[in-house]
Parts: sequence; structure tokens; C-alpha cells
Amino acid sequence: MSLAILQQALLPMVRGTSSTSSSDLGVTANTYTSFAEIMTGFSFAALAIYLAYESSTGKHNAETNTCGHTDGGASLCTKENDEQRNPIQIGVDFPICRHQVAAALFFSMASLAVSSFLYASLSTQVEYSSKVVAALLPYGVIFGTSVLAFFYSLTLMTYANSFTWLAAKAAYYVVVIAGPTVVLCFLVDAAQGAWYFRCADGCSPEGWSPPLFGGTISVGVLLGVSLLISWRRVFEKRKSLYWICNLLCVRPVLPTIIIFFFAAVMAAISMLISEPVQYVPSSPFIWGSLIGGVALLAFFALACGCVVGPRLKNPPSDPTEKVSDQAVERNSVSDGTRNS
Repeated sequence: MSLAILQQALLPMVRGTSSTSSSDLGVTANTYTSFAEIMTGFSFAALAIYLAYESSTGKHNAETNTCGHTDGGASLCTKENDEQRNPIQIGVDFPICRHQVAAALFFSMASLAVSSFLYASLSTQVEYSSKVVAALLPYGVIFGTSVLAFFYSLTLMTYANSFTWLAAKAAYYVVVIAGPTVVLCFLVDAAQGAWYFRCADGCSPEGWSPPLFGGTISVGVLLGVSLLISWRRVFEKRKSLYWICNLLCVRPVLPTIIIFFFAAVMAAISMLISEPVQYVPSSPFIWGSLIGGVALLAFFALACGCVVGPRLKNPPSDPTEKVSDQAVERNSVSDGTRNS
């Protein structure tokens, strides 16, 4: 998964040995396919175990619109007296619901399954080395973010359980800070490999390519900004930024939906380009894929941070308790009405 793997596949092409490059690219594509299939199996197992556990406890039957917020946009209101409330309070008022955890697991599983299909299809076209090299970068964006989406779903599962919610604090740093940085490093490696293939004999494989230089800066910026925001709690202290975090905080499934959307779009594009093509990755293609990956990872880190971060200040509240409290209030009101 590192630069060494890509260099092993790409350096023979730079030197002009196409037969060796096809074999090496096949190994690379098969490796990614196997990894994606393993992660898909893990996500399916996690979803099945979670559904079986929730079904055995029976608590999911008590969740109504109070938890699901399905009664319209008014239920997602995060304002009080026309002012945005603090995201920490929003996290308390909008608990992580069981059906939301299940939905996040399902979307992450579907994204990983799409990634495995894409890599499996790519492994059958290794003789078209330029197409494989061009596809490894955008496919890497989808696969890397799909893996992060799965770990994010596990974080939601961990937090929603009152016995394990403290472990979500450690998972927060993995999903919001370390994970996006590691995936971005992987994408920078892929971009550098595509750049070496593009320039062929015009550049040295040992030199710093422009994508490597720009990607390294992006890695530092992404890591630094993520650490700064998490340390200073910017979105929880600046009222002018409350609306951004609140918009994401009440929609915990949104990050996984967006990742699945991009995976589906990539699969559709791959199906449209069904004929084998010889396409040398151009500079705009490489930079566009890398910048798109950086933007997607930055949004994912922001969304996950706004969903998980404010809620870590307090233990999870059981949505069924809110349902019971509202039922008591309705009974009290109805009794008072009958007495009057």
C-alpha cells in the first residue's frame, strides 16, 4: 500500500519493460482487490452482529420519531431564539440512534464492496498499463475514504453503547486526525507513481515530483489544521461557526452517504468506459484527482469531527429514555385535559 509497492509496479514501465510492468500491476491490483474484499467482509460481519445484538435487546423497538427525526425539517432545528446553540448541547439533544449506526455501517459496507469490484475489474486489464496507472489514483480516493467510513461507523457504534463510549475518544483521533492523514499519504504515493509514468524518461524516479511536493505540503496542512481544531475546539467556542458544526452534528449518516455517492459515481464512470483504452495520465488528471482527494478527506474529517467531537463531552443518552419521558408528558397533559 506504500510507495514501495507502486514503485515496484511503475519503475519497470519507466525503463520500458512493459511485460514486467503488466505482471507487477496485476499483483498490485490483486492486492488491493483482496484487501477491499477483506474489509467488506469485516463491515458485513459488524453490521450483522450489530443488528443481531440490537434485535436481542429489543431497545430498537422503542425508537420513534424522537430519535429518527423523520417528522420534517423542524425536528432538525438547532436554533434557540434565532441563534445557533452550542454543538455540545446539540449533541445531547440529538443522540446517536441505532438505525443511524446501522445505516452508516451499511453505506460503508456498500462503498467497500464497490471498491472491491472496481479493483477486481482493473486486475483483468493489466495489459493496458496506462489505464491501470490512471485508475489507481481515483480508485485509491474511493477505497481510502471507504475504509475511513467503516472505522467511522465503528466509532458511532462504540459511542452509542454506554459501556464503551469512552473508547470513542481514542477512535475520534483515529478517524478524524490520523486516518485522513494516512490515506492522503497513500494518495500522494499513487499520484507520484502516475507522474513518473507520465514523464517516462523525462524525470528521475528518485526525484521529488510536483505531486509529491504539493502532496507533502497538503499532508502537513491537513494534519496541522485537524490537530489545531481538535485542540482548540474551534467549532465549539466560536459562535460564528456553530452553524457549520450543527449542520453536520445532527446528520451522523451524512459522511458515509457522501462516500458511497462518490463510489457509485466512480463505478458508473468505469462502466461507461468499458472499452480498453490507452490513456497516459495527464498533469490536470493527476492534480485534479489529488486535489479532489484532499477536499474529500478534509470534508470527511470535518464532518466526523462535528458528529463525534461535541458528543464526547457527555455520555450517550438513551433515545428510548426520551421517548418514555415524552410519553409521560403526553399522559400528564391528557389526564389534565380529562380532569378539566
